[in-house]
Amino acid sequence: MPAASSNVPDLESTSEREIVDLRGRGPFVSLGRYHYLTAHEPLPEQRHDHLLVLVRPLRGRTDVVLDGRVVTAGPGQVLRIRPGTGYRIGTGAQPRGDLLWLILRTDGDTGPVARVLDELGRAEHDLWPVPQLSVDLLCRALASPAGGAGWLTAAWREALCAAAVIDLIRGSSGPEAGVTVEHPGLRRALRW
Repeated sequence: MPAASSNVPDLESTSEREIVDLRGRGPFVSLGRYHYLTAHEPLPEQRHDHLLVLVRPLRGRTDVVLDGRVVTAGPGQVLRIRPGTGYRIGTGAQPRGDLLWLILRTDGDTGPVARVLDELGRAEHDLWPVPQLSVDLLCRALASPAGGAGWLTAAWREALCAAAVIDLIRGSSGPEAGVTVEHPGLRRALRW
């Protein structure tokens, strides 16, 4: 059954999943991280018409099903999920591990990040090496700064996310872009 299209991703945090609502901050929709100690029930396939999703495993390898095709991402890599692509994390249950994601709107933004999003949308591969700086910036954006007004925290998060996305584009066309493990036996051994 195909996924229903939605341009409003899940924004509910839990004890194992932290999500920051970034709507109204340029092209940014949400930033999240999960730390699952055990596998979780599978989520239904998702599809977003106007949202670009960037997924970065922090620990362990993660299988992501993109329109029926399994792509394995590991630490040091970012996976881009284009608008209109049906996807789900894990081939069955959501795997245990540590995963970071950023969701961005691809329509209606004319700000400075719009060109970077354009480049991310046109990148040749869906999977490429991720600079550590971009991961550090996104992790900082998830952390709440001490003190400060609400507008200041929002501006701080927007700036960190923009810097991270700009840094990500640098790795999208390098010589290792698109490298993935294709053999299912090797994928199982690496997961073990």
